[in-house]
Amino acid sequence: MTPGRGTILLLLVGAAAAAAYAGTRSHGFVYDDHRFVDQNPHLAEVAAAPWRAFDPGTTGIDGAEPGMWRPLRTLSFALDRTLFGTGSPGPHLANALLHGVAAGLVLAVGLGLGLGDLAAAAGAAVFAFHPVQAEAVAWVSSRGDLLAAVVVLAAVLLHLRRSHAAWPAALCGLGLLAKESAAAAPLLLLAADFAAGGTARVRERWRAAAWAAGAVAVLLVVRFAVLSAAGADPGQGRGLGLGSAGTLAALPSMFAWYGWRTLVPSPGVFDFQLEPSLALSLAFLGALALVAGWHRIGPVAGGARPVRAAALWALAALLPATLLQVVFPLKILVADRFLYLAMAGPALALGALAQGVGTGACRGVLVASPLLLLATFPAAARWRSDEALWRDTLERLPGNARALHGMGAATESRPRVSVEYYRAAVDAEPRNAVAWFRLGLVEASLFSGEPDAGVAKWRLKLAVASLNQAIRLWEGGEPEGRTRGLPEAREARDLYATLLKEFL
Repeated sequence: MTPGRGTILLLLVGAAAAAAYAGTRSHGFVYDDHRFVDQNPHLAEVAAAPWRAFDPGTTGIDGAEPGMWRPLRTLSFALDRTLFGTGSPGPHLANALLHGVAAGLVLAVGLGLGLGDLAAAAGAAVFAFHPVQAEAVAWVSSRGDLLAAVVVLAAVLLHLRRSHAAWPAALCGLGLLAKESAAAAPLLLLAADFAAGGTARVRERWRAAAWAAGAVAVLLVVRFAVLSAAGADPGQGRGLGLGSAGTLAALPSMFAWYGWRTLVPSPGVFDFQLEPSLALSLAFLGALALVAGWHRIGPVAGGARPVRAAALWALAALLPATLLQVVFPLKILVADRFLYLAMAGPALALGALAQGVGTGACRGVLVASPLLLLATFPAAARWRSDEALWRDTLERLPGNARALHGMGAATESRPRVSVEYYRAAVDAEPRNAVAWFRLGLVEASLFSGEPDAGVAKWRLKLAVASLNQAIRLWEGGEPEGRTRGLPEAREARDLYATLLKEFL
């Protein structure tokens, strides 16, 4: 390995990874970006006093969010605003640059694992260009995934270089301030040790991983205390309502889906609602058996360790988004963004397998890796606007409740279109108080411009009925948006009810 060539390859891969998402600078704010970034009034406070980022009340437009304490992400959004102003190009540029840094760190980790420079570069390029990464990079709100990955990869690199255990441990704790996915960091240190030197290396270095586990445990306790003190649920409520047993039963299907998204590059779809099945569970068990018996598979037996290390890395990285859902359910079982850090393991394993074949194979993977952008570009393009995102989702997942709601919001400037999407949204998800609230407001806007008196009265009745439904759901403790819009809904309902009486 030539150190100079390794450095050049690191810079080239990092720059190429960032350049692949240069087009996102023309994208707007989408979906959660509006409450965490675009319309978040607290970012100005954080920019003036950075320690305010540790207050959960600065997370979004409505203050503290259930299950979410990500001060490092909030601080980065405030820094965006200071450097780039309030528009969307700056935050998108920051995401692209962070992705470049992450890709460079993946290459450096590959070198730390003993890969040649071409093999490590090949793996890092696959990590950089794989379409499964588009959600995390092209969506500003997924900044936490990028920050956590950068910090955890830096911790792994220091660990491989045998730095004092306190440094990787500190970085592991810092990663948790970006996103909960960093809770997997101690296991990733062990996976890296296994890849570098097998079980002997794991036995030798377990104490360093224990330091990291201690740091993560302390930060998890702090996180729980901070959210509880702010009156926010440390989890995200009931999630999908599967319960612990149902979530456990779904885990094999979830891992099978992640395996498919890793091995079959495609643009995918946002907000995919996975339906656990026996077929997916059997596929996962079959994959485990294949990994376990890899050392017996004839001519490719020499790749057993990289394949096993990749599997361990991916499973460990996905732990917070899978197994921890048994305790802290999320509102979705699987998502591409959960794979961002996990992709480093399989990508480097591919580089290691190519190295086992020869230098030509490493060059082949490196040269062919940009072909992944054929799927990555359309995956990133869906994030250019709210309407683009939700239209794409509805084309792939007709009847998706979140997409119907999103299209209603995205088309409110065209109220006759918007009202139809909101009606479909409440039909698909009757307990969505926010959708009922917005439906009522849009129906009321149609009343004000309706020339036909009979139709106008009908519109007003629908508006009052929708607002009443939103109020009933919120007053009944519906967790979705419990504090969002209740005073406004009551005020609007009273106004339109009075107008309706006068009309009658």
